[in-house]
Amino acid sequence: MKEYMKLILDYNRSKIFITALKLDIFSHLEDEVDSDYIADKLSLDRRNTKFFLNALSSSEFIIKKNNKYKNTYKSDKYLNKSKKDYMGDYILFREQMSSLESLDKKLLKKEYKKINDGCDMYDFYELAKVTRKEMFFGKVQNILNLIGKIFNKDEKFKVLDLGGGSGTFAIEIAKKYKNSQTFIFERDNVTPIAKEIIKNENNSDLEKRTHILEGDFNSDEIGKNYDFIIASGIMDFAGENIQNLSDKIYNSMNKKSYVYLVTHGVNENYTKPEPAIIGWLSGQINGLDILTCERKIIDSFFEAGFNKIEKLDEKEGFLNSYLIHKD
Repeated sequence: MKEYMKLILDYNRSKIFITALKLDIFSHLEDEVDSDYIADKLSLDRRNTKFFLNALSSSEFIIKKNNKYKNTYKSDKYLNKSKKDYMGDYILFREQMSSLESLDKKLLKKEYKKINDGCDMYDFYELAKVTRKEMFFGKVQNILNLIGKIFNKDEKFKVLDLGGGSGTFAIEIAKKYKNSQTFIFERDNVTPIAKEIIKNENNSDLEKRTHILEGDFNSDEIGKNYDFIIASGIMDFAGENIQNLSDKIYNSMNKKSYVYLVTHGVNENYTKPEPAIIGWLSGQINGLDILTCERKIIDSFFEAGFNKIEKLDEKEGFLNSYLIHKD
């Protein structure tokens, strides 16, 4: 019984946290202030603000001392808009993207419109924009280290970041490995982010070696003669086209080459891992067929002709990473 009651507490804690983010309360708690200061600064009710800040303190998002409030170290680092590591926009976007608001009504509804394309439901431009900073918390370094183990620093090689969003992987690879040619394949409504990032680097050599390809990887050609392809989280969007996509990836690569695959690690019962199953439930309930079991993804690469798949020891939350060999 205790675990069920805890669910109510966890739900309310998350509501308090998201409300504080939406009101931008953490950006005003870098220094110790009283509740009236926050209320007046944000045009809130003074009495209710005091209760709300007490709740934030109870959940240890902030600290209360001598009737004054202040961010914890982590809250100030990641939730204060004035700090370089601010992640509030990313958290709010993810919350909206996975929201289960009115879930009971949607379950009672007997008809729904099937959505075949994730772009019809999700704003991938905004997703690419808000997730860029999060990629530097380990993901970028992981792939740079992996590249360094495969290719010599002065070696020439060609990289494709397939469904690359902001293009961060490709751009950072091109910056570190001066003889690489990198390609970012993404929808035309998303590529302006990568174009802007490349332009802001103010590096003519980087601009020459980082290329933008626009299209739908499920239906369009993705190029040829790649030595390394990044397929991070995209195979779940292939749906019934998964074997065709794996074949396309295989046929676009040189003889001795590699795929860096990141999956959601979904089991064959489609019940685990919990963050993936619950995180994408909103899209599924609204008509989008998304998530593919990991076994099916792996099998599609073997069926395409790849001869070796090794699991990498770089766990990122619930995601699994693999290095796939084509010899």
